[in-house]
Amino acid sequence: MAEDTAARHGVDRQPDCRKEQESDHQRQLGQALIDRGRRLGAGAGLALAHRAVVVTLGVAFPTVIRPKLIERKADKALMAMPAFQQIAKWEPASYNQMKAEMIGSLERDESSVQAQGRIRARVQKVSKQYMRTASDDSLIAYISVTVEEIKQVNAKDPAVAFGMLFGGKTDVDVTKYIDDATQKKDAEALAEIIHTGVAKEAGSQNDQKATQMLRDVVAGMRRDFGPDAELPFNPKATGPDAASQRRTCEMTVEFYNRILALRSDQSAQVLRLLLASAG
Repeated sequence: MAEDTAARHGVDRQPDCRKEQESDHQRQLGQALIDRGRRLGAGAGLALAHRAVVVTLGVAFPTVIRPKLIERKADKALMAMPAFQQIAKWEPASYNQMKAEMIGSLERDESSVQAQGRIRARVQKVSKQYMRTASDDSLIAYISVTVEEIKQVNAKDPAVAFGMLFGGKTDVDVTKYIDDATQKKDAEALAEIIHTGVAKEAGSQNDQKATQMLRDVVAGMRRDFGPDAELPFNPKATGPDAASQRRTCEMTVEFYNRILALRSDQSAQVLRLLLASAG
């Protein structure tokens, strides 16, 4: 009788134990996804050699969870970020594509780096669209934080920074290179780009004056740095070694810092000129 009772209890308990373990596992996976999702959006809107580069972080993806749970967790992770709240509001089609990319990566058990690259490509298209019509302050803030991000990446791995700037490299786990505070600033700045870009809050644009200001910045770089001043505009001249790549990234940061040092309305006009040239 005791054995039958024990056996019966054992059978009764196993499903409950499995359910509890599954529930705990799902909660842990979900929380990990949300935590990493909060860092989604750290990126770069830097225009290099007349083309914009946008870098955003991705999410750590769990292996096997139910499809509906995957969709809920993907939504929760994305909507934890201000930038994706704006994308969902103003670009629902783009948001759904990003969510589909995340869900597909989860289902295929892709690495977080692969998934990040997919989402970055989507975010790049959205952010480039609105940077040209965003307010002066939001554009300057976004480029400023992007410059800081490039500095941080370059300090740790020049090859990664160089690839992000000039090679269109998106499969980078930039959480390894950029501190949490800067990631947070980037997410907030990106949200403002979209918010003010939708409202078309950009200041007046005079391309002729902006071109002259850009020429003045480049002339000052050539005066102060000689041949090295050409590196941001001719990255193919950069050697394959870390020192050469670091120097090119340093000169690129210097170039944008000089633009950002202009009066705010002038800085924004030069940045928009570069974005327009990037196509």
